[in-house]
Amino acid sequence: MQKLVFILTLTIASTLSFAQRAVYMAPDGSCAHFKNAMAPAAVPNKDHTALSDTFDIEHTHLEYDFTDLPSNNIVAKASLNVRKLHATGVFRFELDGYTIDSAHVNQSSVNVGTSGDFRTLTNLPSTWTVNGLALVEIWYSGSGPADPSGWGGWHHNSPYFFNLGVGFGVNPHSYGRSLFPAFDNFVEHSTYSFDIKTRLPRKAYANGIRTSMTTLGGDTVLQQWNCTDPLPAYLVSVAISNYAELRDTLNINNGTIPSLLLARPQDTNNVKASFARLQGILGAFEMHFGDYIWDKVGYAMTTQGAMEHSTSIHLPVSLANGTSMGEDIIAHELAHHWWGNLITCAKAEDMWINEGMAEFSSHLYEESVYDRDRYMRSVRGNQLQVLNYAHAQDGGYIALNGVDHGTTYGMHVYNKGAWIGHNLRGYLGDSLYNYTVSSIFTNHAHENVTTAQFEQWLTTESGVSLANFFSDWVTVAGQVAVSIDSVSIKPVGQGYEAIIGVSQNRKARSTYLADARLNFTFHKGSQTHSVAIQVQQPSEVFAIANIPFNPDYVTVNEGEDYLAGTTYDYVSGNGFNIYNLDAAKARLTVNNSTDSHYVYVAHHWAGPEQRSPMVNTSRGRFWSIRGQWSGDFDAEMRIFYDGRPSSGALDDDLVGVTEDSLVVMWRPDARYDWQLYPHFTKNTMGSSTNAFGYVTLTEIIPGDYVFANAPEDIGLEDNAPKSGDLRVYPNPSSGEIIVEQYALGYEETPLEIVDLAGNTVYRGEWKQQTGWNQMRVDIRNSANGAYIVRTKKGEQRVLLTQ
Repeated sequence: MQKLVFILTLTIASTLSFAQRAVYMAPDGSCAHFKNAMAPAAVPNKDHTALSDTFDIEHTHLEYDFTDLPSNNIVAKASLNVRKLHATGVFRFELDGYTIDSAHVNQSSVNVGTSGDFRTLTNLPSTWTVNGLALVEIWYSGSGPADPSGWGGWHHNSPYFFNLGVGFGVNPHSYGRSLFPAFDNFVEHSTYSFDIKTRLPRKAYANGIRTSMTTLGGDTVLQQWNCTDPLPAYLVSVAISNYAELRDTLNINNGTIPSLLLARPQDTNNVKASFARLQGILGAFEMHFGDYIWDKVGYAMTTQGAMEHSTSIHLPVSLANGTSMGEDIIAHELAHHWWGNLITCAKAEDMWINEGMAEFSSHLYEESVYDRDRYMRSVRGNQLQVLNYAHAQDGGYIALNGVDHGTTYGMHVYNKGAWIGHNLRGYLGDSLYNYTVSSIFTNHAHENVTTAQFEQWLTTESGVSLANFFSDWVTVAGQVAVSIDSVSIKPVGQGYEAIIGVSQNRKARSTYLADARLNFTFHKGSQTHSVAIQVQQPSEVFAIANIPFNPDYVTVNEGEDYLAGTTYDYVSGNGFNIYNLDAAKARLTVNNSTDSHYVYVAHHWAGPEQRSPMVNTSRGRFWSIRGQWSGDFDAEMRIFYDGRPSSGALDDDLVGVTEDSLVVMWRPDARYDWQLYPHFTKNTMGSSTNAFGYVTLTEIIPGDYVFANAPEDIGLEDNAPKSGDLRVYPNPSSGEIIVEQYALGYEETPLEIVDLAGNTVYRGEWKQQTGWNQMRVDIRNSANGAYIVRTKKGEQRVLLTQ
């Protein structure tokens, strides 16, 4: 059942550029690229949160002796202030790769053992009772362990020695246990202090503020660090090298804060240049997320990373090469000081809250530091990458929450999470979004959050239910592309009214969007008029009033605040030109165009819901072409078909075996059945079994296009519209009649209505454009009877009964 929605609008006119809209493609040097290393196959994430149900580690003091560097022999002691929460005789914790030399509880020796993934201390003092606080001391030594994937853990790469607190080849992913005894989950938060010995010129850096550096004799120094903000184990950091310290002061909402950039002396000039916009990035995040509450802003250059250790981010020195190529990653890691470090996902299954929102932030800062256009290029480029590749890289279409071990740091979590972060901002609007997330960080600092809790926090702070938003975007897999089914325009008063039908087209999901905040954009030449709508049903009809001009065409996916499963390109110009339509997955060649042409090509990343009973139409995608051009417009469009997994397997449902039966189907709009499009050629690129090639549309006609499997002699059905086809309704009519005629170019025709005696009751000139054209004529002042409606290409009778 279709729902009719009436929207009264205000005029919003704008001018579109005559240049092609650029699409930003995310570089490989992104945070997700560095973190998305090899992980075990699809297995559940191990959940060690139960450790924190029995004991609570309130403070961790770590003592390290790195005076033997560069030999890989770490000598360390961990002193844990631990509160017992429940009666037990076993203290379980995690520590990988080291030998435990001895352990004490309240200065009494205890037994050390293992139990599955855990180390254990038994023979605990009987004086350690429930709610009591004990000092647990553990002496350990050995070579620091590395994550089997090669990413996380301890890195012993002279002249750099450092840890990365996440591992991809270990389960659970949190890898604080590669550095010290810990409850290596996301829910255990502890404050930290460090005593670290090194030999100059090597110096050690950690979380928080350095409270002292003391010479112990010769070239040996003791560096003491204190971190008063509670952290989960994976955010703890140590970095050692012959670092030069680049100190500065940054402005924050509540005054100033120190910044500390660490780089080897030969790299300092490059680092300064690459961090030139750090103040702007920090200011942008405070504007959107609220106060920066940490002791300092700190980055240490390392050989690899990037890792958001609180106040001491580890960043590959290759990303600070004097250019801004790594600036988005600098921003991403700083954004974690809200998303991940200030509120932290409760389990790895909710990692999108940490990583997706931080990745979104690496786009968001660009709006403040640069401009809105750059921000939107990043947002749309990210959307395109997700639609094209996420399902292929992550082994299918998955929801953002509930991910398994192998996809915890995958493309859905990072990149679709970033896309949804942008949509959340648009859903709430800037002011309410900023207020809401700032309130969350203020009211829930240093707390853990599940996806369900995050939805509730957003709802509570904003006063807006986020139930539909989360069911549309977060907790369900797949995607939805919204397309226009039909458009009818009529003059009303000084403006025009449009009746527009839309449909939702689904890919890899069973549900439709319940609340999609999109826009209709009306086009006439370079003029545009936009109207906000809410799509809430599988198919709907909208009545839009107060359109200031008679539009040539209408689109539904050009709004910036909320992106669904369609990407598009818009081009305009005149004369010969070649346009690479990256977002539309096509290439347009204009051979001739005396007058200006305006061409909109949308690529819907879901097959059309209205499928053909005659052929096997694509379940993965289709195109819509709209626009305005003159009768001498001579153009062709190349569209690649591709079933290869490396390219996202876009057409594997059609060309997985052979390309011989691949054809192009066309319809003027969704009111008509799909028909074989006669104006195309196919190039199999030398092989009909390699799942790759292209078709060329040798004529461009407005309408929808889709790939299909069908014999090429299927032919055109009788109801395919032809130039001059005429429709008149209602028939009989009580006074007003609607006349529609189909045209394949821009032309003028007389429109005449005469009675059977040849007397003219209406005559006018009708300017038509490509596609179906509509006129409304009022003949209620005429006598009842039969009338003939004529144009230069056809005529039809209508009966007037009043």
